[in-house]
Amino acid sequence: MFRYHKGRQLSFVVHMIIKYIQNPLRCVIATKVFGINTGGASKMHHCIAFVIHASSILHSTWFNMKCVILLACVIGAVYADVSSFQPFQPQGIYQQQQQQPQQYTTEPIPIIRQEHVQNPDGSYKWSYETGNGISAEEQGYVKNQGIPEQEAQVAQGQYQYTAPDGQVIQLQYLADENGFQPQGAHIPTSPPIPREIQSALDYLATLPPPNPENREYSRN
Repeated sequence: MFRYHKGRQLSFVVHMIIKYIQNPLRCVIATKVFGINTGGASKMHHCIAFVIHASSILHSTWFNMKCVILLACVIGAVYADVSSFQPFQPQGIYQQQQQQPQQYTTEPIPIIRQEHVQNPDGSYKWSYETGNGISAEEQGYVKNQGIPEQEAQVAQGQYQYTAPDGQVIQLQYLADENGFQPQGAHIPTSPPIPREIQSALDYLATLPPPNPENREYSRN
């Protein structure tokens, strides 16, 4: 007997044949074809025998050709070897890219000199110099120590480095109760004050400060 109890593929073929053949007589022919005795042939031979037998029974040449083509396509799809196909694995933006560590090609810059001194009274001194021409130093102390109303931290120092254009930048500074006071040739200077304005400023500086008690207010 033509047995396909273990295979869903041929059940799909039978379903397509019965669905395709509209005439009841042809439905009987299609179902009886499964009783063909093909011996120990494989499933593929069973399908081929079924196609040949169905084609010889059906009287319409046009219908036979159409049925044979349809059955051949269905059989080829059922027995196609899809083992070589691999499942689609999305890549690109859906996968987090591993960040490579940043590599530096420049040589490390050596420290030629380094010093740091911290004293108990609050005074200090530090300095360093690198192999690429950078140097800095600073020293500081507490001014008027012991007088809370007049205590102030004082720091003075300098630093030097080479700008990208090759210019050597050197700056000296002083920081105290009057603020940060830098000095350097690269610092832009303001234009000179006109003589008339400077004379007026000098005159105002000689006047005594106004007395709020002697100020009179006009009432409307």
